[in-house]
Amino acid sequence: MLGAVAAIDRMNDPQLALPVPGESWLAPGADVFLADGSTPLQAVLELRAARTGGAAPPADGFEQDRLAAYALVDGRLREGAVALARRGPGVWLATVTLPAGLGGSQLTIGATFDGAAIVDAKTLPIATDEWTAEYPVTLRAGCGVDGSPVSGGGPFAAVGALGIVGLGRRRGRRRTSLVDDRKTLPSRTRRVLLMNKSASFLGDRARNGSRLESPDQLS
Repeated sequence: MLGAVAAIDRMNDPQLALPVPGESWLAPGADVFLADGSTPLQAVLELRAARTGGAAPPADGFEQDRLAAYALVDGRLREGAVALARRGPGVWLATVTLPAGLGGSQLTIGATFDGAAIVDAKTLPIATDEWTAEYPVTLRAGCGVDGSPVSGGGPFAAVGALGIVGLGRRRGRRRTSLVDDRKTLPSRTRRVLLMNKSASFLGDRARNGSRLESPDQLS
């Protein structure tokens, strides 16, 4: 409330007040920059002067070219990506526009006054949505499962890997059990199984109305 009153007073009675880093700040309007480039990101830049006993007054009355906002993508400066506009005493709006195709990168927004940082820079991910920004997907070649850590997909990828391992173990135990069972079968029964192992053979005998031989019939 006091800041709003001070801003109104400065609008009616403009005064020169230079911003100081300890009282100024930057507030992005979102936690993620959309990777398709369709939605510019706006950030509010609040400039405050040194305190004179009460609340820090709005910093205003200086030439606009002394203030600059910038955008970095993975640490590299993007020329012309930020448009800066004054909205009131000590209040500026920075609008960041980037092209599509930068998903997976990091966007850093900051501002300088007379070439020196005036606010703490803010870094946020460039992604299709907040979920993808929090749990990025990583594709890796190969179909085997080893002991290396899961590189993407969050907790669901780890659960999937454990499921694959468990399925492989169950199939291994089943194959071992079948082999052990065949070893313990009587020789006559094994001959029956060998004679009737083909699905087409079973189908032909069923259509002809014949019956499978029993171990006693083969002896």
